[in-house]
Amino acid sequence: PIERLSASDMAEEPAKLSIDQARVAAKEACAIFEQPANAERLLAVQKESAGDIGKFFMMVIPVAVELVGSVIAKYGFEPSQSGAMEFVKELRRYEADGEIKALVKLHCGDLVNI
Repeated sequence: PIERLSASDMAEEPAKLSIDQARVAAKEACAIFEQPANAERLLAVQKESAGDIGKFFMMVIPVAVELVGSVIAKYGFEPSQSGAMEFVKELRRYEADGEIKALVKLHCGDLVNI
């Protein structure tokens, strides 16, 4: 028989970022998306994906990862789609923090849904 692990059996991974580091990292990541050329580029691929979720994942996510890659790498995350997902997961660890939640919703809301 296959042994199943309960949620209590799986220890939560230790935080990669302190709350202060998460705040700074979120600000830096969001600032990249606010740069006019980057914002234009993202908007163009979002429009091109035309609400098609498959196109969104094939077109928008890679551009977003490319743009934010250098920031997430600086904080120990791989500059890839999986690294970006880990970064978002780390920010979600602090979703109760009003500053992080507001930053992400205000600046990155279309890409990261906290």
